[in-house]
Amino acid sequence: MNRVVNFLQKYFAVISVLIGISILLSVTFSSYIVTSNNHKAAEMYIGELKYSIEINGSTTNTLSVPTGETIIDIKVNNLNPVDTYYKLLYLKNTNITVKYYESTKDTDDVVTTYNKPNDSITSSNSNIVKLLITNSSTSSQNIAFYTMKGGYITNTLEDIVVPSTYSEITTIETPSSNTYFCKTNDTLKQGLKYVNGQYTYAYKQEGKSSSNSSLAWSNITNNGWGVQLTNKTSTDAVTSRPCTYINNKPMISMPYMFYESQAVSIDLSNFNTTNVTNMRWMLSYTKAKALDLSSFDTSNVIDMDGMFAVADATSLDLSNFDTSNVVNMSGIFVEAKATTIDVSNFNTNKVTDMSYMFASSEVLELDLSSFDTSNVTNIDNMFSKCKVAILDLSSFDTSKVTSMYETFTGSNELNTIYVSTKFVVSNVNYYKNMFKDCINLVGGAGTTYNSSYVDKTYAHIDGGTSNPGYFTNIADKPSNPNSFATDSWETIIANVKSGNINRYKVGDTKAVNLGSTYGIHTLRIANMTTPSSCNTSGFSKSACGFVIEFADIILTRVMNDTQTSAGGWPATSMRTFINNEIYNSLPSILQNGIINTTVVSGYESGASSNYISTDKLYLLAPSEIWSDWSTISGVYDTAKNKSRQLDYYNSLNVTTTNYSGAMKKKEKIGKRWCLRTAYSIFTGMFYHVGEEGSNSGGYANTAYGVSPAFRIG
Repeated sequence: MNRVVNFLQKYFAVISVLIGISILLSVTFSSYIVTSNNHKAAEMYIGELKYSIEINGSTTNTLSVPTGETIIDIKVNNLNPVDTYYKLLYLKNTNITVKYYESTKDTDDVVTTYNKPNDSITSSNSNIVKLLITNSSTSSQNIAFYTMKGGYITNTLEDIVVPSTYSEITTIETPSSNTYFCKTNDTLKQGLKYVNGQYTYAYKQEGKSSSNSSLAWSNITNNGWGVQLTNKTSTDAVTSRPCTYINNKPMISMPYMFYESQAVSIDLSNFNTTNVTNMRWMLSYTKAKALDLSSFDTSNVIDMDGMFAVADATSLDLSNFDTSNVVNMSGIFVEAKATTIDVSNFNTNKVTDMSYMFASSEVLELDLSSFDTSNVTNIDNMFSKCKVAILDLSSFDTSKVTSMYETFTGSNELNTIYVSTKFVVSNVNYYKNMFKDCINLVGGAGTTYNSSYVDKTYAHIDGGTSNPGYFTNIADKPSNPNSFATDSWETIIANVKSGNINRYKVGDTKAVNLGSTYGIHTLRIANMTTPSSCNTSGFSKSACGFVIEFADIILTRVMNDTQTSAGGWPATSMRTFINNEIYNSLPSILQNGIINTTVVSGYESGASSNYISTDKLYLLAPSEIWSDWSTISGVYDTAKNKSRQLDYYNSLNVTTTNYSGAMKKKEKIGKRWCLRTAYSIFTGMFYHVGEEGSNSGGYANTAYGVSPAFRIG
């Protein structure tokens, strides 16, 4: 031991120097390694960073997503004691795309911002990223997310290499002007209803129902939850913004959304309907006169049953509607008040049900050339009680149709139906009253309506007396089948004056707007010929030349305020009224084309000669309607031989025993309407047409329908 101590003491200085040199060299080498390989050392540390993933509150990194759009909130939790950065990726799938929102709006236009999938995250904290996942396949797909470790927050993401099996998440330009995210709680205080994994959304609008004279919240009891419009009356405009997503669930269902809304207007300009599949009865029974549907995306809609039923909108522009996935169009326009409905671009190749589609609607013309009915099985009441005069159904393939119950019934203004050989009834089992009361319908070979054949018996192209039918071959359709409806009044007047009237025919109809007081009505060509009798002395010109009459009833009014027929037609307050009030309600260009007409009318009891007046507008006489009027015994019209039956009523073979063709309606209901002829043996009475078209008489101070005529020349 003493020897060791002596050795250390002897060589201490040397040993100390050697140790010192060793320490110095070690420190210097270590410093060199750390400095020169700092990046490598950082990467080694990155491998130790830890994160966890939550999807919609559940700790998982995988998700099964259905077809279409899915919104998720994905949370990335930092499990490290340092501030770091990361990159969120997803496993590649050719059917899946993933985008993220930087910000969104809610219904109050409040902007909510979100984190990015390649972002920084502070120590022991988390980031929430809102993602839009789109599955383009027809079945559910699995998606897996992966957190690529970054490093210290002071570093960058540039050195991270994305594995080839993963894809990066791209951004969405948000917030959109019409995309709104909304939230609700379990009590559904906002009026939302969760059904089958999706939220439905409807406005709860106060209004009167037919069964209840008091105000009631109809949607809340009958049609699911709605958004209550507080501090509003039933007629206030609806301006509330609709949710596009509710609790991250896309809006897919809008049935009965505005059902029975009494609102004077409904702001639909911000509607995002991209994901909606159900618009059943959505705008039915609404009172708004105008509906802006230009923002509607209907590409995913399957059900449009009753969508515009009984709606008060005066026109419906549906030119931007994508109906390629619609299966059900039953009653979509039933009793709709619109006189113009644009369905020219409708894709109907998936539709199976078109029953009641245009039933009792006010539309005057229909372009159905785009309709593909090859999968349709039901056209019950499709055109029943409609106002269309000409139907072109040449595109209709009815080979799969099994039910045609009352398809055209009650359409007493319908005169022509064009079809091709594809319109067949071979598989039709239900066809009762298919053509009932189509009193003006004429087949291509001249077959007229016969009340004994209203089922499918005559549902084919007219073959004349050997094979009568109610249809006209599309090959026989003129190039301008109803130019009267499409020509401007300027063109019509010019053509009549130049004698170029071969482009028109008796029975053609055209809508006319009489302004806010009297609304839109239908005009009809009642006459186009001028027989030699028209040029004889003392003959009435009221049924000669180019005569246009109202095909419906404008209003109801008395002939005179008092019960008198004294002075006949010229002395009536009715004559003054229609030649002032009604005449001035016509478009000015039409007024300019109306000519003065010599009108002969019979005299009343106590007088001895017929009356002759000069009128712009006039009422018809009995002899201008019923062909056998002049032969009726005991009927006293002193001017019965001074006029002739109009071409229109003659074409229908209207007589005093076959009189249904003289029926006219006001708002779809048959009404009595006034004639200008006074009873020659009864004081204070004038003739009128009965509700079903028969002749009758009534007192001058009893209100009947007003339906005048006039001439263009």
